Amino acid sequence: MQVVGLRAQGMKYREIAEEMGISTGAVGRILHDARKVEGP
Repeated sequence: MQVVGLRAQGMKYREIAEEMGISTGAVGRILHDARKVEGP
C-alpha cells in the first residue's frame, strides 16, 4: 500500500495527502485500517 510506504519513509500525513491527492483524513483512515489488518 503506497500510503503505508510513504509513512514508513517518515512523511507527514499532510505530505502524503498532497502526494496522493487525497485528504489527510483519508490518509489517517488508510493507516488505521492497515494497522488493524497487520495486527499487534
